Amino acid sequence: MSLGVSSIGFLGAGKIASALARGFLAAGLISKDRITASAPSRKDLEKIEDLGINVTESNEETAKNSEVLLVAVKPHVVPKVLKEVSPCITKDHLIVSVAAGVTIETIEKNLPDNTRVIRCMPNTPVVVRNGVTIYSQGTAVQEGDKNLVHQLLMSVGICHEMDDVLIRDALG
Repeated sequence: MSLGVSSIGFLGAGKIASALARGFLAAGLISKDRITASAPSRKDLEKIEDLGINVTESNEETAKNSEVLLVAVKPHVVPKVLKEVSPCITKDHLIVSVAAGVTIETIEKNLPDNTRVIRCMPNTPVVVRNGVTIYSQGTAVQEGDKNLVHQLLMSVGICHEMDDVLIRDALG
C-alpha cells in the first residue's frame, strides 16, 4: 500500500516518533529510505536509527527533505523548532503535530501563512500499533491531507477526527 507522498520527516526522535515510524513501515506505507528524523544530539537519534531510516541533527535538513513533516518534540520547544524550520516550509508541506497541548492556532502562527496543519493526539499504545489517535485540521488543510493523515494514523491503531477546541477541552 502506497501513500502517494515522496517523503516523511520527524522533527524529534523519541518514543512517539519511533512508534509512528515503525507503524508506517510495518504497514508498508513508505520505505525506510524515504523517512528522515532529526534530533539535537546523536544520542537522541540512536533510539530511532535502528529502523534504518535517515537521521540528522538538522531540523532544517529534515524539513527540506520531507513532504509530510511530523512535529514530535516536547511541547515547550515546539515554537522554537517551528521558527527554526519556518523558512524551509513551502505550500507543498503538510505539517502534522503530535505535540501534546499545542493548539493548531499556536502551530499556524509559527509557520508561514496558509501552511497546511493537522494536530494529532496519539496515546501510548501506538507503540504496539494498537493506539487511539484523535486529530483535527487547520485552516488551510485540503481533503487529500485528511485522507493521508487518516491512512497514516490507522497504521498504528484507530483514529477519529474532531474539532481542535474539543481536543483542547479534553486534553489541554
